[in-house]
Amino acid sequence: MTLNLKSGERILHKISIHWSDTIPNILFGLILYLMFLPSLVSNSSSFSYFFILFLCSSPLISKIISNFNKNIVLTNQRFFIESGILLKKNQEIPIQGIRALEIHQGVIQRIWGAADIKILTPNESTFFIKQIAYPTNFKEEIFQFLNIKYNKI
Repeated sequence: MTLNLKSGERILHKISIHWSDTIPNILFGLILYLMFLPSLVSNSSSFSYFFILFLCSSPLISKIISNFNKNIVLTNQRFFIESGILLKKNQEIPIQGIRALEIHQGVIQRIWGAADIKILTPNESTFFIKQIAYPTNFKEEIFQFLNIKYNKI
């Protein structure tokens, strides 16, 4: 992670991506496997079996690697997002620049404890983070800090 803390800056919350983010990739891999299943039955070559197994698991592997290389950190001064494997993308939002925070949870996301977060800034740009784990902890942490900050003014 390339987050260099400034003087007086401390990490309030590190956001992790929920495991349910990989479910579409698992389903896609299963569909690919079922599509290639007839060719596996007719061809008993171990090379073709491993090739098809690699092909079917590659969407899941790429998603896991992508999520592993995604860093989302809330500090007492800014909200930092870093993503990418080969091409790194860094985004920073000053914490005082957060105008609104929306948390979207579907029924399944509520059961699993995941949510999508939308952060609005004063210049009307939005940051959207999908499938984060422990969304209520993040919301409480940011609101608690913002209330403390605004009460001191």
